[in-house]
Amino acid sequence: MAARQGPALLGTGLSPGQFATLVTAGYITQGLFYFPRDLVMEAGRAALWAFLLTAALGGASLLLFLTVMEKAEGETLTGLGFRLLGPAFWPLAALIVLYHLFLLLGFGVMTVGLVIHSIFLASTPLWAVAAALLGGSLYMAWFGPVPLARAAQSLYLPVALITVLVAVMGVSLIRHPLLLVPALPASAAGFARAVYHNFGLFLGIDALGWFYPYVHAADRARARRTVLWALVAASVVFAWGLEDVLATFGPDFVPALRWPAAQFLRLLNLVTFYVNKFGLVVMVMWTVAAITFGAVHLSVVGHTLYPFLRFRDLRGHRWILAVAALLAWGMVWVFKSPYRVIHVFLPVAIGAGWVYSWALPLLLLGAAALHGRRGAPPQAG
Repeated sequence: MAARQGPALLGTGLSPGQFATLVTAGYITQGLFYFPRDLVMEAGRAALWAFLLTAALGGASLLLFLTVMEKAEGETLTGLGFRLLGPAFWPLAALIVLYHLFLLLGFGVMTVGLVIHSIFLASTPLWAVAAALLGGSLYMAWFGPVPLARAAQSLYLPVALITVLVAVMGVSLIRHPLLLVPALPASAAGFARAVYHNFGLFLGIDALGWFYPYVHAADRARARRTVLWALVAASVVFAWGLEDVLATFGPDFVPALRWPAAQFLRLLNLVTFYVNKFGLVVMVMWTVAAITFGAVHLSVVGHTLYPFLRFRDLRGHRWILAVAALLAWGMVWVFKSPYRVIHVFLPVAIGAGWVYSWALPLLLLGAAALHGRRGAPPQAG
């Protein structure tokens, strides 16, 4: 039986803008709190060069996955993998599920939950904060990819505008204008480590493989351009934010900050009177972005497991989403300490992301080339 999944199963088609919003929401959250601490700690004043190289690698990964999805025939990345590799894709699908659960747990739950718990809700247990975040993500993903995209589009517009506003207003905090000019890397090893760790900012780009089939065939060329321009825009905003933070605190002080972005907002709140508690408004918007991030990755898990269980409607998809959310919440109980997840498991996820982001699309492209020469392989059933 062919393990395929077309757009008709879970809703109507996505517009190019909605597609780009979902893909961007699937990777941008990683940079909202810890960025650019690790980058500056490893690369120093050459942090901007390291970030630009990482952004170029993220763009290359995006193009690679888009090239893979051009080989699809109305199916998600899971369906394409089963069609090209047959039953050999089953263990890969299991690894994809684990990978996205770790991204959801590490970036979408533990990191954001720790910030909320430490700053705003110290008396609330972390598991309760995690339950609220996962509940919001589950609700957003509950109605399928198209309603999720519409909700994400309406939510991300204020998030994007307020993030750009923060970057622009942050210019007023700059104390060391000379630091705006990047230096050459002092150490090749440190520069390489900065690029390696900062690539975590773009993990999750592969989510496009599960939403691309929902774009109407006539709109797919425009969707590819839109998602690329969205990555360029996100990279520009992050580069601007990096320069703001670096020129405000200096390269020696940034690594000492627990959450550079949160500290930057605190300073911005003290010198700005346009909005009362401006930093709190931004934190609320960024929490919304984190919930959307979780919804995207829950949806990817649901789409990956969908062919395994042979569901045919949205009800089966919802069962998978609910079980995945409960599993992620259970992992919060198992790991208990958020620092164990952030400092132990996330580095593992970043290493796995480096391998996954290049190996999977190259494997599928190679299989597609052989498939075209030899004919179709046996399909999973």
